[in-house]
Amino acid sequence: MQKAILKYVLKACIRDRLILSLLVATVVAVSLSVFIGSSAVTEQDQFVMVFIASSLRYLYVIGITLFIAFYCIRMKDTRELDFLLTRPVTRVQYVISHGAVFLVLALFFSAIVTGLLSGIFYKKFEVSFLIWGFSFFGELLIVTYLAYFFSMVLKSVVTAALSTLAFYTFSKIIGQILGIVHDPLTGGDRPFLSGMMEAISLVVPRLDLFTQNEWLLYGTGEGATQIFLILFVQTALFGSVLIAATCIDLLRRDF
Repeated sequence: MQKAILKYVLKACIRDRLILSLLVATVVAVSLSVFIGSSAVTEQDQFVMVFIASSLRYLYVIGITLFIAFYCIRMKDTRELDFLLTRPVTRVQYVISHGAVFLVLALFFSAIVTGLLSGIFYKKFEVSFLIWGFSFFGELLIVTYLAYFFSMVLKSVVTAALSTLAFYTFSKIIGQILGIVHDPLTGGDRPFLSGMMEAISLVVPRLDLFTQNEWLLYGTGEGATQIFLILFVQTALFGSVLIAATCIDLLRRDF
C-alpha cells in the first residue's frame, strides 16, 4: 500500500507541477540572489550565499505547504480519501504511509538545495554545509507534517496553509521572543509573561535553531556533533507528535 500511495503522491506532484515549479523558481531565486549580492561593496560571496540560502529556504517551505494543502483538501472534496480508505489499509497505515512519502519529498528537496549551495560555493565547502543541509531537511519535514496535520483537520486550503505558515513563523521567532521577555530592559519585570512563553516554547519546535546561515559563513566549530543531536531530537520528536496527532484525528472522524 505504501508503494501505491507513493505513486499516488508522485502523480499529484506531476499533475500540480510541484517539482517543475520549484526548480524554475530556484533558478529565478538564485539569479536574483547573485544580482542583489553583486551590488555589495565587500564580501559579495557571503552576501550571495546568505541570499540564496534564505530565499530557497522560504521558497521550498511555502511551496511544499501549498502543495500539501491543495493535495489533502482536494482528496477530501473529491472523495478520493474515502475511496482509499475502502482499500485493505487501516487509517494509521494510511497516515504513516503518507508520512513516509512526505519524508522522501523533504529529503529530495533538501538535497537539491544543499547540493546547489555546495556546488556554487565549493571552495568554501565544509562539514557545516552538511549540518545546514540536515537542519533544512528537519525543518522542511516538520513543516510538511504540520501542513499535513492542518490540511487533514481543516476544511479550507487557505486556512490550512495560513495556519501552517503562521505556526512556522512563530517557531522561527520563538528564540527572539524568549530573549525579549528575559531582557530586564524590556520584559524582565513581567514574570507571568516570561513563564507563559517558556511553557509555550516547550511544546513548539525550536525552528530558530535550524538552518542558521552563520554555519555556512563561519562553520560550526567544535560543536557540530552537539548541533546534529539537537536537530535530530527536535525533528524526530515533533515529527512523531504531528504524525500521531494526524492519526488520532483521522481515527475519530466518521466518513
